[in-house]
Formats: sequence, C-alpha cells, structure tokens
Amino acid sequence: MVSGSEQYKLQKQWVILHVNPKDAVVYIDSAFNTLNNGTIELYLAPGKHPYSIEAPFYETYSDTLNLSDSTKIEKYIELSPFYSYISVNSGINNSTIIAAGEIIGKTQATSQRLAPGKYRVVVAKDTVCYFDDSISVGKSEKAVIENKNMEWTAKKCRQDVYKFLNSNAVINQTADTVGLVKVNLKVSDDSTEIWLNREILCKGSWEGMLNKGFYAVSSKKDGVESKTVYFWANEDISIDLTQSLTALGALNVHGNVTDAQVYINDVLYGNTPCIIQNLPAADKYTVKVSKDGYKEVTQTIKLKANDLTDLEIKMKKKK
Repeated sequence: MVSGSEQYKLQKQWVILHVNPKDAVVYIDSAFNTLNNGTIELYLAPGKHPYSIEAPFYETYSDTLNLSDSTKIEKYIELSPFYSYISVNSGINNSTIIAAGEIIGKTQATSQRLAPGKYRVVVAKDTVCYFDDSISVGKSEKAVIENKNMEWTAKKCRQDVYKFLNSNAVINQTADTVGLVKVNLKVSDDSTEIWLNREILCKGSWEGMLNKGFYAVSSKKDGVESKTVYFWANEDISIDLTQSLTALGALNVHGNVTDAQVYINDVLYGNTPCIIQNLPAADKYTVKVSKDGYKEVTQTIKLKANDLTDLEIKMKKKK
C-alpha cells in the first residue's frame, strides 16, 4: 500500500506541437516524425528531449523539451521562410522565360520558390535569345530582371536552349546553376496527379531539376491519394509512384482514461490518447482498448478516406 506521503512518479507526459508549414517533419530524440494537418502529439518520458523541425525552403527550428511534471505542453511553432524568387519582365510579347531549368511563363513571369543559389535564366522567342545569364539570389530575396528601354540584344539561341524549347529536353544546368539535381517521378498513367510538398506539380510522369533538399511526394487519382514518400534530393534520383493508390485514413483514439493500450486487429499501436495514421480506409478494424482495473472496450469501425476518424472510448472501472 502506498502511504499518503508518497507521491506518484510521473511515467510519461503529453506534448502537442502545432507547426506551420504543415508539411514540415519533426525529429525528436533523433527519431523521424510526420505531422497530421500541422500537428503532432507525443507521449514522452520525463527529462530532456532535443528536437528539430525541418521543411523545404524554411529555416530549421531547434530546441529542447524539458519535461518534469504532469502538465501537458502545447507549443505553436512558425518556421521562418528562406525561399527566394526570380521575376522576369522581358517586354517582348510572347517570349518564353526559363528559370531554374523550367519554363515559368511568357513575357512576364515569376518562378516558384527557390533555395538561395545561382540559377540560369533564359528569355527566348523562336530561335532568338534575348537574355541568357546566371543570376544569384540570396536568402528571402526576389531577384528582378527587366528589359528596361528594350536594351537586350537579340542573338541566336544556344543549342541546348533550342532543343529544350522544341522537344522539352532538359536544359543544361551543369555549368550555370549550383544546387540542382535531376529528379524523375513516375506514375502509372497521364491522368494521375503528382503532388510535391503538398502542391500539385503535374499530371503524368515528370522529369526535371529540383533544388537540393527534403521533399514530400505523393500521387492522386479520382480523389484517392497514395501514401506520401519522403526523400532527400542530394543527387540524381528516381521515385516510382506506380504502385496501386490506396485510400488512407487516420484514427484518433481518446477517452476518459489516459494511457490505456490501443490494439487494432490485435496489434498494439499505442496508448490513449493517440493518432494512428496511414491505415487503408477500405478495411474494417476491430479496435480494443484495455487497462488494468478497467473493463476492456471493443469496437468495430471503418475509416474515412483521406480524413481523421474520431473514436471516443468510455471505460468503466471493474467492480
């Protein structure tokens, strides 16, 4: 029997982190974790837990969680962006603008987010080039290139530019651009969408140049989304997304009793409260929740596709 002077020793504590951007990843005690709609719930032992949060085109955030009591910790973290842009105003009607290895528009256009670095920028029309040079952009900088007073001189396009404009070949970046790698993303057909860092990239397979860094890629067709693939692009890489798309769901299990064990189809997944992700939504699941001193609760559920299903468990003490 425990005397009144003895105190309960804390075993674990809940930590909830809300992060923007929502596609960031979290490393806690060197373990990799993903966010669920910008939020992660962690059940950690008392002590110090170093963590860092990373996202493409944002500064890494690092800190330490100091857990010493039973009060739940909830933190809101906003990462600082360091991405850059290149904006071009050619003043030449229907001219094609190429930046960082891809066509960004006609006549006047702005690139997608870019990491700080050096990029080749080309302005061309038919077989004539009006601008072909390397442009450096710094952290959080928008480099603006303008053809003021129509001062650019027309000259014949280099061979790689001509081929790029006429056959969609990859434009040469080796000598002119720092920090890019070739990435190939393969899907099963031309109607399947590719999503890169939570933004739609294209329909059908894609090959092009990306900045070195961390990426999240998935595919989607007819409202069904594949599991997200996370990868570091630090050298040329090919990602195969041709596997069958599966509608996935997540399950949030909580209730009036904390630290109860959660079993799904007789496999232990965690302790309440917890969020279990990447479960095929087409299947039915038997969820069992148990804890010493309480009656076991069992329920059968079917998950919502691409959504979070909430399951609240009411447990009663054994008599």
